[in-house]
Amino acid sequence: MPAIAVPLAVWCLPARAQAAEGLGGWRHLFTRARGTTAASLAASAVVCEALNPILARQLLPLGFSIPQVGLYFAAICFSYTLAAPVCGFLVDRGQSEGRSEYSRLKLLMVYGWAMSMGAHALLGPLSLAAGAPVARSLLAVPLLGASAALLIVPSLPDMQEGLHPDDETGRATVCAAWNGIYSFGSALGPLLSSSLFASIGFCGTCTCLMAIGATAAVMLGARARNDDTSRPASNALTTTLQPDTVQVCAQHLLTHIL
Repeated sequence: MPAIAVPLAVWCLPARAQAAEGLGGWRHLFTRARGTTAASLAASAVVCEALNPILARQLLPLGFSIPQVGLYFAAICFSYTLAAPVCGFLVDRGQSEGRSEYSRLKLLMVYGWAMSMGAHALLGPLSLAAGAPVARSLLAVPLLGASAALLIVPSLPDMQEGLHPDDETGRATVCAAWNGIYSFGSALGPLLSSSLFASIGFCGTCTCLMAIGATAAVMLGARARNDDTSRPASNALTTTLQPDTVQVCAQHLLTHIL
C-alpha cells in the first residue's frame, strides 16, 4: 500500500502550477544533498526504534524490574525532550550567524551518530567488560535521548535547505517525505533488531546498529565537506563589487564631477 499511496500523493500535489510560476516541479526536490539526509533519517529511525523489542531482555537479567524497565524507556524520552530545544537553538543560532546551512546541519547529525554509537557500545560490546553493568546501562540513557534529538531535529530544515521561500508545495512535499521516511525506518527497526537478536544476540545487534551509525556519519561528513567546497565563497565585498555595480557607481561619480 505505501508503494502505491506515496507516488499517488506526490502526483496529486499541484507541482505543475508551481512550475508555471517559475518555481519548478517536484523533481527539483530530489538532490544528492537531500538524499543523503533522507538516508541518515531512515537509518536514525531504524536505530532509535530497534531497541524497543529487545532492550528489556537485556535489562531484566541485570536486576531491573518491569516497572523499572518502563521508567528506563521513559527516561530516554525525557532526555530527548530536554535535548530537542537545545538542538533547535543550535540550528537557529547558526542561521543568525550566517554559517553554511549544508555543512552545519549535517555535522550536527554526525555528532548525534557519535553519541548514538557510544550509547550502543555501553549497552552492547562494553557490557562484556567486568564491573558496573547497571551503571553503564544508566549512562546510555541520556546519550540515547540526546543522540535522537541531534539526528532528528536538524534533518527537516536540512532537507528544506535551498527551497524558494514561496515554494509552499515544495516544502509540503519535503515535510511529507520526511514523515514517510521516518515512519518507514521506525517500522523497519524492530523487524531488523528482532531478527538480529534471534541470530547473533543483543551484543551483536548493538554492534550492527553501531555499524549503521558509522556508515551514516561518514556519508554525512563527506557530503558536508563536498557542500562546503562546492559552494562559492561570498562575502560583503565580493557581493557589492560586482562589475555592473562598479559601472553604475562610476557613472554616478562622473555625473556629479562633470
